[in-house]
Amino acid sequence: RCDEEHVIYYDKFNYKSSKQLKKSGWVNGRLAYDDFFGKILGRFDHDDPVPQKRFDGIPTSASYVFLEFDFLEIDDWDGETFSVALNQEVISLGGFKREINEGRRSGISPNGIYWKSYSARPPHK
Repeated sequence: RCDEEHVIYYDKFNYKSSKQLKKSGWVNGRLAYDDFFGKILGRFDHDDPVPQKRFDGIPTSASYVFLEFDFLEIDDWDGETFSVALNQEVISLGGFKREINEGRRSGISPNGIYWKSYSARPPHK
């Protein structure tokens, strides 16, 4: 039984170039700078290729995996949805609207993946 927590991957996106970002394993990633947040993975439009990252090194004895990230709702969101794919399963985190605090959300995917999200602060304009 695995009772210890192990950090498999942590990223602050302090790369000097998109080339360095690609070398770290990101596919279709891009770097941007925001005056409020600093260096971020983004900005993406709905027509852009989906950024992807594969995470290896998860112990086979692990009974669960905890994936945590900050989703920055910047610019115009008019009900567009945000999704995450885990093991080929697409999990929608719902729709987002500009200047609306979506609060707390949670759900269970058809394959039993439990997810939850919450707004840490009001949307950034």
